[in-house]
Amino acid sequence: DTSTKTVVTDIPVGDAFPLQVAVAPDGQFAYVVNHFGSVSVIDMSTNTVVDTVLIAGGGEVDGIAITPDGGTLYVANGYDFVSVIDIATHHVSTIANGGIFGVAVSPDGGTVYVSEAGPDVDYSAVNVIDADTQEVTDIIDVGGQPFFLKVSPDGKSLYVIAGGRFVTVDTTSHEITSSVGIPGSNWDLTISPDGKFAYVPLYGGATVAVIPLTTSQAT
Repeated sequence: DTSTKTVVTDIPVGDAFPLQVAVAPDGQFAYVVNHFGSVSVIDMSTNTVVDTVLIAGGGEVDGIAITPDGGTLYVANGYDFVSVIDIATHHVSTIANGGIFGVAVSPDGGTVYVSEAGPDVDYSAVNVIDADTQEVTDIIDVGGQPFFLKVSPDGKSLYVIAGGRFVTVDTTSHEITSSVGIPGSNWDLTISPDGKFAYVPLYGGATVAVIPLTTSQAT
């Protein structure tokens, strides 16, 4: 409960090593990506798992993102590909792309950003994929091994955790506009709905770095 800052329930998803959560725009369902090769579908009205979608290829499933219309899930599938899940039918297709760790979708649903972080790939690359053609249209060098990433609510900036830094990329020019160090180890991030702050959990501790996005300075 965000108003009281208390945990109101725990939702078991099995022995699946859950990592990231994507919530449907209408708030009815949440989708939990499980590292060992599945996505748990949670009914938010009952806080129960109502379905499980298996991802072809098995483990190393890490990142997840949902399109603004709530129709499609993109799942980062280890070192092999991006899984594309039609939410209505649960049909799973794939986009070939090596070394996938994180995935993010633009607010208009037209662009998918995936980070490459794994052996035998460019460790500083974020691939830009056209959602319609499912083709890579550009590769952005973010200057360090990238993990999870998010797009700003207005779609103008891409934020990437890369090589221990918080990197801001202009989504039009694909140029880095800011890169600041973050204390400790870190993988994930989230952006406030108004786009003013980023929150980065620091791995191995109980602290969160708060980054004002107008200045991109961690506090």
